[in-house]
Amino acid sequence: MNLPADVDARPVVSAPPLDLARLGAWLGNPGRAGAKTFDRSAPVQNVKPILDEMFGLTTDVSPYVYLSDGGHFENLALYEMVLRRCRFIVVSDAGADPSGTFDDLGNAVRKIRVDLGIPIEFVDGVPWAHLDIAGVADVEKPGGWRTRGCSGFGARLLADFAVGFGS
Repeated sequence: MNLPADVDARPVVSAPPLDLARLGAWLGNPGRAGAKTFDRSAPVQNVKPILDEMFGLTTDVSPYVYLSDGGHFENLALYEMVLRRCRFIVVSDAGADPSGTFDDLGNAVRKIRVDLGIPIEFVDGVPWAHLDIAGVADVEKPGGWRTRGCSGFGARLLADFAVGFGS
């Protein structure tokens, strides 16, 4: 769902859980709250996590987290991290941006400023990293560590880094 710049997105932020097309996956929480669920591929009970999400009851201490590409609202999930008042945020922008204009980042910053009233400023002297990770690999025949289909190279490395950094 892409909304024009001047439209307040707050009324539709909770709408995605109501539609039938799910754009992500439920996974066990990688934090302490997921000690009993982290290695499961999906929740044992399907309805409760969806209802929790729909009514805004999911938190960092929920046993499961919903992992989505965020593309139905903004592509970085930065909006949701700011909304949840996360103190440390790692943004991974895997969007096609051959001109290097950071459109997805600009879109997220604009929505956060307009909807939430929170200005995000980029200042000099603050460490940050730009990682150029190789493009998506499309594998026709599985072999070794590769499975059939597309896979994002480096995604597991980045996820492991983020989990390790937060603990």
